[in-house]
Amino acid sequence: MTQKAFPKSKKTFKTSELYQLNVPFRTIDLSDPDTPSIDIYDTSGPYGDDTQSNTPTKGITKIREHWVAQRNVTTLTQRSIPYQIPFKLEKNGLIFHNKPIPRKGNGPITQLAYAKKGIITEEMDYVAKRENVAPQVVLDHIK
Repeated sequence: MTQKAFPKSKKTFKTSELYQLNVPFRTIDLSDPDTPSIDIYDTSGPYGDDTQSNTPTKGITKIREHWVAQRNVTTLTQRSIPYQIPFKLEKNGLIFHNKPIPRKGNGPITQLAYAKKGIITEEMDYVAKRENVAPQVVLDHIK
């Protein structure tokens, strides 16, 4: 896992239309004088960003946490299927300590359920910016 940015590129952010979310892009410098650079969607998360310090076992920033908390959902204190006690997820010798957070709503809390109600969520707005389309296009595609 590298912390260094990719050569001849820098991480940038574009603002989404509805919720003003910061969506990561990578601006890549080109040698073409007619097109000096191109922006592509950046999937590296905090890695590849020289301004971030990261600890792999802590996981990445939970950008959706605030979005979901704003919705009519309840965070459960217990799961119907218990975690291994004490909780740990181990892969390639690394132990990850973040547990998935169980949530419950008054009905389905999936993106499909929100789309069927005509609700454009933060996730849909984020994807719309990433795909360079209007949020309504994402909503219509999910429905």
